[in-house]
Amino acid sequence: MVFKKNTSTGVTSEIRIRRCYSCGAILQDTNPNDEGYVTSERIKNFTDDDVLCERCYKLRHFTSPKSNNFNSDFATILLSAKEENALGVYVLNAFSLYGSIIESIPPYLPNNLLVIINKRDVLPQEISNEYLKKLVMNIFNKQQVVPKEILISSANDSENIKEILGYINNLRKGKNVYFFGAVQVGKSSLVNEILRNYTNETSKLITTSLYPNTSLSVISIPLDKNTYLYDTPGIENAKSIISHVESTISKFIQPRKEVKVESYSAREGQSFLLSNFARIDYVTGGKAEFSFYKSNDISIYRTKINKAEKLLESFNSKSDEFHSSQLQKSDDYLCTTFNLTPGVKYIIRIYSLCFFIVEGDINKVDIYVPKNVGVTLETYNG
Repeated sequence: MVFKKNTSTGVTSEIRIRRCYSCGAILQDTNPNDEGYVTSERIKNFTDDDVLCERCYKLRHFTSPKSNNFNSDFATILLSAKEENALGVYVLNAFSLYGSIIESIPPYLPNNLLVIINKRDVLPQEISNEYLKKLVMNIFNKQQVVPKEILISSANDSENIKEILGYINNLRKGKNVYFFGAVQVGKSSLVNEILRNYTNETSKLITTSLYPNTSLSVISIPLDKNTYLYDTPGIENAKSIISHVESTISKFIQPRKEVKVESYSAREGQSFLLSNFARIDYVTGGKAEFSFYKSNDISIYRTKINKAEKLLESFNSKSDEFHSSQLQKSDDYLCTTFNLTPGVKYIIRIYSLCFFIVEGDINKVDIYVPKNVGVTLETYNG
């Protein structure tokens, strides 16, 4: 059956062939292998603004497979990419760079590597793109990773996406493209945005299947007759806090819009709690300033150190506050102590939860986070 649409010109009625608004193919429900095929189920839900053939519909609405720890299966995929000199696209999260870098991945990375720092739009403009790139390069230098290019990406920025597509086409040199990254870096959303500016000029369909010799499902998107873009599952990072809390909570820990900086003047003996996800104790020093960058969904509570533990345990009785039921007692946390030099500006990062800038007459802070979650300290000159 070929689908037709009745429209009125005001004088006569005309019958028009219905076409996919993306690729222009005439819609039909007879042969799944021909252009314009639409399933019977989707026909029932057609609207004038959503007339897509099955192929174009899948290109715009596919979902990624579940996430996994980095293991031999991921190593197999990346080594295949490396052997065929394919382009690897390593997607990072601008808000949680440290939480999105997989420490065990460097030996397996393709030599032809493009790095995309995604979700730039959730950070305030005061944090420059140059600072983000420098931070990534410092990390990669220690890992002996040399990318061909580092790009910055923001959601729904069509010009930015076109720039990324240009780099991909130039760098891949007619080879396959492999997208990979940690959980919640926005990799699949980025791939979806890229596909909005992509036209499949082949007769091949988008597919999801196990990558050869692995147990991982990979989405294969045809780029031309001989090459594909492979979207791999998200990789768990054991040092990221989102690997230690419920999945229903982790989506609120990661900012969904630009974060609002929260600044506090503080003196020793005070404690800051980010719900029950982390606790920061200002142990010794004089007057200091704490500036927090975190999801707007997460509240900061300030109290005295001697009352912090009781407050921390009270979150499990709160029904109106984002918290993890997996964190219920002090034994669920480990303490990292930082001795600071007064007058030096520092940045402390709790992987994928927050980062905060500390300055002033401060000597010592204790950071309590769930076991295995990463915490780092460095001087700040951003």
